[in-house]
Amino acid sequence: PPPSPSLLLLADWREGGMDLIASALLGPVCERLVDTAIEEYKLVRDAQEEVKKLMTTVTLIKAVLQDANQKQVGDKAVRTWLRSLKQVLLDAEDVLDEVATNAALGTRDAKDTRC
Repeated sequence: PPPSPSLLLLADWREGGMDLIASALLGPVCERLVDTAIEEYKLVRDAQEEVKKLMTTVTLIKAVLQDANQKQVGDKAVRTWLRSLKQVLLDAEDVLDEVATNAALGTRDAKDTRC
């Protein structure tokens, strides 16, 4: 008996006869995937730059606080400002910790989803 139509279609696909159809169907999908991947990369790159800036700011704030503690600042307004600055430092460190945790989880999740 002659091969079934589905077997002929499969054979045609394997020999490249379906390339045009596959290109027409998959082209827009692949294009969207590439565009999405590029946007994700840009977001990650921009976020990395912002994290670097925040880390630099944290380092500077720590230096100011350490210097102020060594000088035992007596001015009440300065002490109040330093307390506020310390709170900003703690908040910034919390953000950096959250970023590090999310990055670690994302790396782990990416490893879990590989084929």
